[in-house]
Amino acid sequence: DLSDGFFDLWDDPRICRHLHLPLQSGCDATLKRMRRNTTQAEFRHLLQTAREKIKDVRITTDVIVGFPGETDEEFAISEAFIHEMDFAGLHVFRYSVRPGTPASRMRHQIPTAVKKARSAKLLALSEAMESNFAQTLENANHDVLWEQITGSTPDGFINTGYTDNYMRVKAIHPRDLTNMITQTYLGQYVDGAIQ
Repeated sequence: DLSDGFFDLWDDPRICRHLHLPLQSGCDATLKRMRRNTTQAEFRHLLQTAREKIKDVRITTDVIVGFPGETDEEFAISEAFIHEMDFAGLHVFRYSVRPGTPASRMRHQIPTAVKKARSAKLLALSEAMESNFAQTLENANHDVLWEQITGSTPDGFINTGYTDNYMRVKAIHPRDLTNMITQTYLGQYVDGAIQ
């Protein structure tokens, strides 16, 4: 649904380089049952365009597993597409029946155990993808917006914040850096944050 020239907005350096683009499924057959008006080809083109226009953009997405009728093959197609798109993180949701919706009346509802297994598989993939993206930021200086103090040590406050492409950063500093943007040398990605 994006207009021509949308990505030109990132010519302004004040715009942060993070996009959350909901995929829902990486399988065209599942997307059609979901009544999503997109396909793998269209989504692939969208991501390619974003990456061409926005240097070091971080792209995350939403995925639903276990939508009625999602076969093992459809899930495998979706998983392969997610891997190909090289997202920097996923929000994974298990389909749950909502009374009165068209999907609640569909045949071939997926057993809870299958949904849990598929969810676990994609969450593991998400962790690996986020770590891979974080590694592209390591050992370099980046602007960080410090948002809060999450603790302290004898060496100083544990400041937490985000890069402009929404990677979480933690650093110990003698001062409270809350609401400041500082140029920060990023080390390794550990436990969900670059330190």
